[in-house]
Amino acid sequence: MEEASNVEAQGSGEKALINTQGVEKLSTGLLALYKPELERVKKQLLEFTKKQEALLEQLEAENKNFQEVMETTELHDVMATVKACHGKLTNIKREMGVIHERTARLKVRT
Repeated sequence: MEEASNVEAQGSGEKALINTQGVEKLSTGLLALYKPELERVKKQLLEFTKKQEALLEQLEAENKNFQEVMETTELHDVMATVKACHGKLTNIKREMGVIHERTARLKVRT
């Protein structure tokens, strides 16, 4: 029976006996030793990933709000510029009207 569970392996010209039952027991023991810790780490990683995704969603929402505020600020700046330009245009139009009246009076004099 022991011979059936042993397998000969050749490596570098040497013969070695491998006990498959021993390998199975060793691997089972290693799994029993490390599996609980690995499961705990896996749960922590999943929790970390979920929290990270939630933070990413919050950051995206904050970036969107910030972008909207920036657009609003830019809109206010543009409106202030339009108001200033409209005032300048009104002054130029008034001055052009005054100049036109003066030239018309000068034409009448001459």
